[in-house]
This record gives sequence, C-alpha cells and structure tokens, in this order.
Amino acid sequence: MTSDYMKFVGPRLKKARDAAGLTQGQVAKMTGSSTQIISNEEHARNGVSIPKLFTYARIYEVGPAHLLPRRPQSDDPTAEDLTIDEIVTIIETIPSDRLGLLKRVVEAFAQYEDDDADKTRAYPSDDESDTS
Repeated sequence: MTSDYMKFVGPRLKKARDAAGLTQGQVAKMTGSSTQIISNEEHARNGVSIPKLFTYARIYEVGPAHLLPRRPQSDDPTAEDLTIDEIVTIIETIPSDRLGLLKRVVEAFAQYEDDDADKTRAYPSDDESDTS
C-alpha cells in the first residue's frame, strides 16, 4: 500500500532527476542502489527514508524541501495557514520519545539550507502540469 506522502514525493523525485539531467542508472550508481529501487521510489511503490531524501537532494542540487509535497490533501490547512498555536498543538501530539527525531530532522533541513542555499537551482512549481 502506497502512502499519500509517497504519491507526492515519487513524482517530485522524478522531476528533480530529470531536471538534473540524470538517468535512473546514473542515480543508482551514485547511491549504491539499483535502477529498480529508483524506479519504485519515483513511481511511489517504495518509501524514501529521510537520509535518502537528503542524498537525492544533494545529487539533484535542490533543497530537500523541493522533494516534499507542497499541496495539502483534501481539506488540510497549508503550512501558511497554520498559526504558531496550531503548530504547537500539532507538536504536542508527538510522543515525547519521538521529539528528538523531530528536532534532528528540523536541524538537518536548516543546516542543509544554510550549506547549500547558493547551489539550489530553481525547481518547477506544483502549479506546472506533470507531463511524466
């Protein structure tokens, strides 16, 4: 069963790879993976771990946020619609033993953006039609 998350991430991985001018075979060699795994991830048949997401972002020279979905699903609010109080409420629902993971992910995104801000290339918006 494919998660809704991967239904958005998979096509974004393909767009980023295409924009970088790389084949699945080249990416497989760069990541020590197989072309089948790359294909499965791009077609939302396999999930992608956070570390692998960062690996792809570096290979494709985009920020990791470019590989994540931007549009809300159904009637979910967008990040821009969330107030600080709502964000705090969401975070309070995370079990305390998992908050360290959240902190590491946020720090990793912040560090990546600081390190690679000048290398990040323009990326097609979600408003552009998907021709894949």
